[in-house]
Amino acid sequence: MPASPLLNVAKGSIVLLAAAQASGNLMFSTFITPRLLDAPTDVMLKQWRNTFESGMRVFRPVFISTSLGFMGLAYALNGRMRSRMLVASGLLSIAVVPYTYIFMMPTNRELLAMAAQRLDEQGMQKAQEKDNQADNVSALEDRARRLVDDWGVLNLGRAALGMASAVLGMAAILI
Repeated sequence: MPASPLLNVAKGSIVLLAAAQASGNLMFSTFITPRLLDAPTDVMLKQWRNTFESGMRVFRPVFISTSLGFMGLAYALNGRMRSRMLVASGLLSIAVVPYTYIFMMPTNRELLAMAAQRLDEQGMQKAQEKDNQADNVSALEDRARRLVDDWGVLNLGRAALGMASAVLGMAAILI
């Protein structure tokens, strides 16, 4: 018996959402991060923070929705192998959350602290008056750039998890 049209729409939508999740993270690492690194440090940190906050608002519900969608398909569709593949797809999708906390949060926290410090212009001016050494400012700027670059590389892991989820989910739907 053929699948219902609604189930077919759900299958396509969930795989599309998983692929969009992966593409979005890949875009952050391959297009946005290099542009951030081209900017002056203050601008780079401000834009990184805006990107980070926007990404959290957009991607967190996507990870959850994709994972729940694949789990729902595993329940709705027949076939032991298919169900296992869909459960694995759901787990790969939500694995982005622990990956982020384990591997990316130290970098995220440090960048957020730097962005907050840099955006506090009065605090920055006082710090420069207090410690007017160019080497110290240069070292902080170098550290900020290394952290943004590291963040871009670490974010590729999130893209890989999303892509693996989408590919495995698509394979499960097609078998």
